[in-house]
Amino acid sequence: MGTESDAVIAARLDTYPATVQRRRQHLGIPSFHDDHGVWSPEMEALLGTASDAAVAEKLGVGRDVVIYRRHKLGISAFGTPSFIWTAETDALLGTAPDSAIAAQLRTSARNVKARRRTLRIAAFVGAPAEWTAEMDALLGTASNVTIGAQLGISAMAVQKRRTKLGIAPFRPAAMRWTPAMEALLGTASDETVAAQLGVTLMAVRLHRCLLKIPRFGAAPLKWTKKMEAQLGTDSDVVIAQKLGVTFTQVRWHRQRLGIAAAESKPALLKRVIVSRYGDDMIVPDPNGLLDALKRELCVKDDQALASGLGFYSSSISRMRRGLESIGASALIRMHEFTGLSIHELRTYGGMHKISHGSPALDLNSEQYRTANEPTYHMKHAVGSYDPDRLIDAVAAKCNLKSDAALARAMGIPSSRIGTVRGRRASVSASLLIHMHDLSGWTIGELRAVLGDRRKIMRPNGKAFRPKD
Repeated sequence: MGTESDAVIAARLDTYPATVQRRRQHLGIPSFHDDHGVWSPEMEALLGTASDAAVAEKLGVGRDVVIYRRHKLGISAFGTPSFIWTAETDALLGTAPDSAIAAQLRTSARNVKARRRTLRIAAFVGAPAEWTAEMDALLGTASNVTIGAQLGISAMAVQKRRTKLGIAPFRPAAMRWTPAMEALLGTASDETVAAQLGVTLMAVRLHRCLLKIPRFGAAPLKWTKKMEAQLGTDSDVVIAQKLGVTFTQVRWHRQRLGIAAAESKPALLKRVIVSRYGDDMIVPDPNGLLDALKRELCVKDDQALASGLGFYSSSISRMRRGLESIGASALIRMHEFTGLSIHELRTYGGMHKISHGSPALDLNSEQYRTANEPTYHMKHAVGSYDPDRLIDAVAAKCNLKSDAALARAMGIPSSRIGTVRGRRASVSASLLIHMHDLSGWTIGELRAVLGDRRKIMRPNGKAFRPKD
């Protein structure tokens, strides 16, 4: 963490950027953008002299690092009119809204804001000493920012006055782009084009991206065969970071060539569930399993099969298309409705029990023969719900003396049993199947020892404590 942007790390770990950011902040690791490396005066002198991608390649850093440093120093992007800050222009910062100062100095509001933050000057917050009728007449005729810049006050002061008078906010009419207006896109910076056309910066940027026009100052990207060979081998975010281009450029070119994404939604769903529940909890051949269940239940279509299993018909359709995985909870659900054993369901689904790397227990060994009475565990089947009783009974059946030994035998982390004992997690369907594989008891017998008196488990895989 901190070695690359949170978005790139999240793409590699198949999680969300916010998750990576929270973990990085919890560990006290600075962001990849925050003062990444040591910037010498010679390195900073390159900023704005070429496109950000070219400077990043020359310095051996990411493009987003160059953009972040350039914005922090208030340096305009390559191709935009350069602005030299002097003592006189610095004295104007904070005396009026950034948009008003930008209009006065003929530069962008972002450049003014970056310069003001670099000098640690507070933003201007002001309102006129007295609102006149002419000033009130302007409210609602344009955006708060535009009126604030026109009157030399902050946009917040305009908004408060407009709200106090009950004036509706300005709603611009839908903009119609003409060929002459579209011809200006990409010929100058988006800020300059927006000021020239009298529209917002976001409107210019969105329409330029819609027409796939590269931004002004960006070097035209020439795709080589070596670059195109990387498309589809990894996520677009990671490939864009490797090539020093934007994510949108990678995605557009990949789609233009008809190359599929690195991982489809069904494959991603399956990999996430595999990483969470283990390989032996996923049915590799859902169509084979569902067809076998139709034969066992003597039904002709999937709708009747869904009714017989207690599923929605849409769930059966999603299972066949690979959009919904058949995991531990679904297997138990099918076992309870059909009477087929877990082993038979696995066989129909093309599953093979996967070794977790721990030594398997011999069913004919002495440690199993010491507690092989058929009714040994049924004396524990009482009315109260108690996960501890289930764990102790399975450990005693297998002659295992600790939770760590039981976890190793089932091929799961020992912390998983600890969280169940501490009531921080429930006895899930996957844990019941692990205990079934290890002890040889049926799912119904395990649930009886657990004290789960429900006739049918919930199909969503959550085995919370049943109501007394």
